[in-house]
Amino acid sequence: MITPGAIEIAKKVLENKMRRIAERRGFRIEKSRRKDTDAMDFGGYILTDARTNIVIMDNATLDEIEIYIRSANIPERKNPRKAIKSGLTGKMEKR
Repeated sequence: MITPGAIEIAKKVLENKMRRIAERRGFRIEKSRRKDTDAMDFGGYILTDARTNIVIMDNATLDEIEIYIRSANIPERKNPRKAIKSGLTGKMEKR
């Protein structure tokens, strides 16, 4: 018998897996912060470009995001956090 707790754990595992894949390909996945269960975007996800913060998908499911990310043909980077940080935190020149 599958318990509701096991379903939530499986969903969280999938969410974490998709976050790691997205990060390696230069994306970021954010979960909607809506608390109102009747809201249109309750429980949805937002896919953004990690470097430019441009929203690519809004109010999407994890399945939709997975299809997009896997079909984007973007090679995975070995250390995406280092690449993103170095691009955003360039050294300032002394004047």
